[in-house]
Amino acid sequence: MIHIITDTLPGEPEILPLLRYQELRITDLDGNSIYVFPAPASGWTHEALVAKTADLFIFGDGRANAYLETVWIGSTEV
Repeated sequence: MIHIITDTLPGEPEILPLLRYQELRITDLDGNSIYVFPAPASGWTHEALVAKTADLFIFGDGRANAYLETVWIGSTEV
């Protein structure tokens, strides 16, 4: 399971408003793309990112990172 860390607590800065229309990339730990998803027309929300990554099969050792464009937003290692 990829743990997405784009949710925020009160007072924390939000990163999604700046990245919501960027593609979602899932990579192995060497940076090789496994999956690439375009942003939905309305942009990504935390809930949409969690839903999109919930059931992805991660090849190899099962470890992966998630990025919106080049910004790290989650991992199987969190």
